[in-house]
Amino acid sequence: MRQQITNINLTLTTFCSMKCPDCCCNITAMSNRDKKFFDWAYFENAAKYFYGMDRIHLTGGEPTIHNKFEEFVPNFKKLFGCNRLTIETNGFLFKRNPGIFAYFDEIYCTHYRADSFPGSPDNSEDIAFIKEYWKSVPQIKIWDIDIKHVSREERGTKICPRGTSETLGYSNGKLYPCCVASGLPERDTGIPLTENWRTEILEVVHPCDICFFALK
Repeated sequence: MRQQITNINLTLTTFCSMKCPDCCCNITAMSNRDKKFFDWAYFENAAKYFYGMDRIHLTGGEPTIHNKFEEFVPNFKKLFGCNRLTIETNGFLFKRNPGIFAYFDEIYCTHYRADSFPGSPDNSEDIAFIKEYWKSVPQIKIWDIDIKHVSREERGTKICPRGTSETLGYSNGKLYPCCVASGLPERDTGIPLTENWRTEILEVVHPCDICFFALK
């Protein structure tokens, strides 16, 4: 049973600077002509439905490569009226403008190492940099998350915590029942936003049988 919905994973862009072989958002399988940088009008429309949400979590793709990232970020918290603005990033652009991350309450950085997958770059130095930069501001929480790629052949069919928690995903104009469902094109479970989205999303069947985060 889903808890009260308090968190929206908001996709800023479907472009990414990484090429993870088992991307949970299926970014590596998308052609560039299908990828997008979502504009301000797109987020204004989303805010009509998600205003007052406890947490808006920016994700992607890689959110920091959005061509208006530094313009949009300072305005997101007011636009959505959220209590917390958080971000999930690979951290490779931390040094470009570290000050912009002051607008976030929490920063979730995926930690890549040379052995994360064949050809993987290492962002250890970038993570160390941002932690040092903001060490005197303890209210900005920075989480260092080790990357772990799981083959799609090893997935299960049970609903995992991602599908039973308070989190939904919003990507490419559709609302999804969990934070990774938008990356499963084999079965598009997304629904358009309506005034009744809170009840309509409860009727959507989770695509756990084709998701590699599902439990066995």
